[in-house]
Amino acid sequence: MGEYSVTSYNISIWLWCSDPTLGLFTNHATGVSIGRFSFSSPSNTDPPLPPPPSKIYIPDFSHGVAGFPIGWGGGVNQSDAPLWLSVLEEYGGEGSSFGAKVAYTSNLLVYNSTLSISA
Repeated sequence: MGEYSVTSYNISIWLWCSDPTLGLFTNHATGVSIGRFSFSSPSNTDPPLPPPPSKIYIPDFSHGVAGFPIGWGGGVNQSDAPLWLSVLEEYGGEGSSFGAKVAYTSNLLVYNSTLSISA
């Protein structure tokens, strides 16, 4: 959040292969978890998770999903495919809440682009 009197606890980073605003809550989303990370702060002096990475590498989706049994999550070749890099941030601040407050943001990326852009 980066605001006065707000403490960030954990973030979850996802790389979606389908628009999360359309499929996330209808069981039709596809993607991969990059991981869950913590920030150190005055009120979170011993974070339970590793810090966020300084770089994120997009997996090669033509090889399938790592960790799935053979035959499940098989790979597909794509060019110019839209991807959504999303971050869910758990935070706290002034006032009470039942559970952590959550902020969500997402940016559109192009995977395996074959397009050339001229200025």
